[in-house]
Amino acid sequence: MRDVDLREAVPSDENDVASIAERVLLPADSSDRDNLRRFLWETPDMIRVAAVQDQRLVGAAFGTTSRAPASTDAGSVAFLVVHPDHQRRGVGGALLTEVERRFAARRVNVVSAGGGLPRFWWAGVDEEYRAALQFFRKSGYVESDETVNMTAPTGAGETESPLPAGVSIERLDAGTWPSFHAWLRDEWTDEFWAWADEVEPALHREPPSCFIALRDGRFLGFAAYDTNRHGWFGPMGTSPEARGTGIGAALLRRCAKDLRELGDQAFDIGSAGPRDFYRKTVGAEISRRFLLLRKTLD
Repeated sequence: MRDVDLREAVPSDENDVASIAERVLLPADSSDRDNLRRFLWETPDMIRVAAVQDQRLVGAAFGTTSRAPASTDAGSVAFLVVHPDHQRRGVGGALLTEVERRFAARRVNVVSAGGGLPRFWWAGVDEEYRAALQFFRKSGYVESDETVNMTAPTGAGETESPLPAGVSIERLDAGTWPSFHAWLRDEWTDEFWAWADEVEPALHREPPSCFIALRDGRFLGFAAYDTNRHGWFGPMGTSPEARGTGIGAALLRRCAKDLRELGDQAFDIGSAGPRDFYRKTVGAEISRRFLLLRKTLD
């Protein structure tokens, strides 16, 4: 690497980072500039490193630290891009080494490529990014798992699902947030720390991009979209007592309908779990595969 300096990446680098991303990433991963800005520059405690040559930004890397109560030693290389003219010159390696050094300073000892909760841009490394997979593998990252996104037509939201007697679906708002937040904490102890932070940005969309199912003032389920990225669905949860009653399907379809009204023809279901449910409910099919790679720092 010749005459390339590393420094802190700062908000004034936003346009340069986004422009490099548009050069090296799939359009689906670089066109949502507004949410990318929020992710890179507004995520708390983000590690931000820029590579500069002749006062020109030629690459950048970002890392997030998990805030899970039981996983305080986990981090993720959440976003890393290098300008095409500077690839295969050691810039990416220098950026990655610096991010890992900063993780080590935070006493983080397990780092993943992509992923991270509650803020993330990818669930892992898309298998389409073959050069990135090779880069991380050569840097000591080992494949540990995989996950998939599914894509569904927003037109599925035009069909309404029947609801059990007394159940209504409403849009989450600021007034409901405190009681909803408490319900999340009580109903999903393991997921709460991630879901609460992931759903919170939905309150700031116009309109808020989260629906809740209620009966007699009690929460029975929720579904959100556009939490980290536009056109991505999730998270979603239904109380055990209400599963199998059609509430989850109704919430999913309400989100799809919203996205259709926003002009989208399709939407992604991030890290899709119950694949048969999504396939049967909205005609979703697997569209992206992400490999999860991890490295234990010395």
